[in-house]
Amino acid sequence: MGRIFARAILCAIAALIAWLVTEPLLPDNPFSEAWNRAELIMVATVLLAIGVAAGFHQGICKGGKRNILVGGLVGGVFGLTAGLFGYTLGGQVSVSLFGEGWALQSGFAVIIPRAITFSILALFTGAGMGATQFSVRGVLSGAFGGLVGGGIAGLVFDPIGSMFAPISLLTNAGGESGTIPRAVMWLLISFSLGLFTALFDNLTRQAWLRLELGRNEGKEWPVDAGVTNIGRDERAHVPLFGDPNVLPLHARIVRHGPIYVLEDAGSQIGVGVNGFRIHAPAPLSPGDRIQIA
Repeated sequence: MGRIFARAILCAIAALIAWLVTEPLLPDNPFSEAWNRAELIMVATVLLAIGVAAGFHQGICKGGKRNILVGGLVGGVFGLTAGLFGYTLGGQVSVSLFGEGWALQSGFAVIIPRAITFSILALFTGAGMGATQFSVRGVLSGAFGGLVGGGIAGLVFDPIGSMFAPISLLTNAGGESGTIPRAVMWLLISFSLGLFTALFDNLTRQAWLRLELGRNEGKEWPVDAGVTNIGRDERAHVPLFGDPNVLPLHARIVRHGPIYVLEDAGSQIGVGVNGFRIHAPAPLSPGDRIQIA
């Protein structure tokens, strides 16, 4: 659970920083073209920050500088692109269902369209975040996690935002009162996105490896690819560092439907399963211990 909450907190911090940078760009008149441009800049900046944070966290979980850099880059690009699409689509769906002025309503009438808007926005953003795993399961779990997280954030946003609206009115001398509610909105969306995308990613994985001895003990890797490479190369699906006896490509796990088979990739020191060196491809069972170098 620590990894799950770590992603949620990291995404929330990134979103809060992005909001702090872009909030001063909003003009006094919320009905002007300048407001629309500034709001789009805010949305894009926050989505980019959330995607980078999620990808950065995914890279840390995999291990290696390359995975961290690639994860942050891919998360930022896909999180921003998919999130902006979701932002546009969510707004269009809510307008088509509830009319142009739904956001100006109050009470229960605004909660449902808000939840729909947030759900669609978070669904596509979560799918972009899941793309950092380069697997269909990652994208689907990210999308579903985003859908759930966005829906929850949308349902609780207005009740929470109304609690802080009087404070915003006082600090803005009676002007536009959305400053604190916007901060709450981004915190809710980003934390929910990070939490539920990580949660569903953890729940949907069918096979994974956990490092029990060596540098970064406790690190886990899902086994999603048809061929999962294990070795010292940072490009490996399971990168292992700290032991010079580990080759860049030391072993691989080949998936045949529900069966996972371990193969030695030609190392001299060999590969073991449950204390015995393998001399031919070895089918794996839950709980098996693999020795690399």
